[in-house]
Amino acid sequence: MGIFASLLNLVHALKSCPMVRWYLERGREAYRKLMEYVRRNPFYAVAYAVAQGVRAPYEAQLRAVEELARRDPAELAEDESIAEEIFEKAGALFGKERAEIVVRGAQCYLEICGDNPEKCISDQEARLALADCIFPPDPRVKGEYKGGKKSRDLLLLMLGDPDAVPVDRHVDRWVCKVANLYCPVHEPGGGITPKEYQRVQEAVKEAAEACGVTPAEMMVSAWVYGMCHTKARGLKRVRFPIVDEEYVYCQPPLEEWLEE
Repeated sequence: MGIFASLLNLVHALKSCPMVRWYLERGREAYRKLMEYVRRNPFYAVAYAVAQGVRAPYEAQLRAVEELARRDPAELAEDESIAEEIFEKAGALFGKERAEIVVRGAQCYLEICGDNPEKCISDQEARLALADCIFPPDPRVKGEYKGGKKSRDLLLLMLGDPDAVPVDRHVDRWVCKVANLYCPVHEPGGGITPKEYQRVQEAVKEAAEACGVTPAEMMVSAWVYGMCHTKARGLKRVRFPIVDEEYVYCQPPLEEWLEE
């Protein structure tokens, strides 16, 4: 599909909000719960972002994140083996490589957020400084970051940046297959280039404007949509955790489907 045809699809799709209202509401609710939790412990956002490179089932990875977030950042900054053991217990692959980023994340958090972690949530300058410290630009690839661009954007989203749009497979698929906004060209390994990543972000931001929500809320809604459809099992009311013991329930009541 050419760029001109993609733009026509985008304009056509955005005459109305491309997200089903039920998922939009669940996404905004999930993001609200996440932010409430992060405000109580801002280091949770760092733990979540630095753990993104490990390979483990979603819920096992989430429990590993929660264990990291319960630890003293000063201990994690000094002892790489703590993160390694947590990832190993979760059955995660690439735990050793990611443990190095956990150390850097804890060090940056202590340096920038210090005794006033709230400023890394309320102050955009502090948010960006923390993101640049943990995930600095990768000089080898324009538009890429050490530790991953998605991880960097995820950190910003979890710290409350309303314009942050981390792109994962769920967001990628929703933008292309569901909303018909833009279909990125994938590399042989399944990833997308920084340029294609940015185009998906732009599509999400356009959708957010059409739906009257922030780009961050739109991204979480697309992620919830993807998670729910991954877990769909007929009419069974399935759920998945968003943080701690807070869950998103995927199967809406019948009357809500009928309203659509």
